[in-house]
Amino acid sequence: MFITNDHPLPDAGSTFSSLHGTTRGIQVGEDVFIGARSVILPGVSIGDRALVAAGSVVTKDVPPEMVVGGNPARVIRQAFNGPSETL
Repeated sequence: MFITNDHPLPDAGSTFSSLHGTTRGIQVGEDVFIGARSVILPGVSIGDRALVAAGSVVTKDVPPEMVVGGNPARVIRQAFNGPSETL
């Protein structure tokens, strides 16, 4: 799930309908694996050849060639040990 829109909280006495949301894009690099039921929040970049574990909530940028997982997602390890290793 890619979430690209957010909304501010209204001040006391105002309504949600008077507010305008903000939209921030999500960038996904080349050869990225995103596991089932993962949530990617607005403004996040996922680097090339990164792996996002299933069910993760990605709140920050993911460096290239890293495995991330959890809620919130954190770096678990490098995705590859060498140039010849593949998924």
